[in-house]
Amino acid sequence: MKVPCKYPGCPEAIRAGERFCGEHKTLHHRQESKRRGKSKDRGYGGRWQRIRKRVLADEPFCIRCKEDGKVTEADTVHHIDGDVWNVKRDNLESLCKQCHDRHTMREMHKG
Repeated sequence: MKVPCKYPGCPEAIRAGERFCGEHKTLHHRQESKRRGKSKDRGYGGRWQRIRKRVLADEPFCIRCKEDGKVTEADTVHHIDGDVWNVKRDNLESLCKQCHDRHTMREMHKG
């Protein structure tokens, strides 16, 4: 099933489930990157990279998966309180990307 590209004014037909055609996917990504700013300005510079590496070394498996009896390698460090500037160890937990994305979506849609 084909649907129109979500970019304003674009008539291009794309697969259902996609948001943008190839041309506008790239353009949208560039616009979003510019809007969000550089990663270091959002709290993810060199200092964060060192802390992240240390947390993943200390806790290499996703703690949410572990609670469900699964063993999944962690590849993301999550700020429990949502404050990217709070890098105290008790505010950081190792998660797999799937668990982190699921948690982030839940938080974004809390009403």
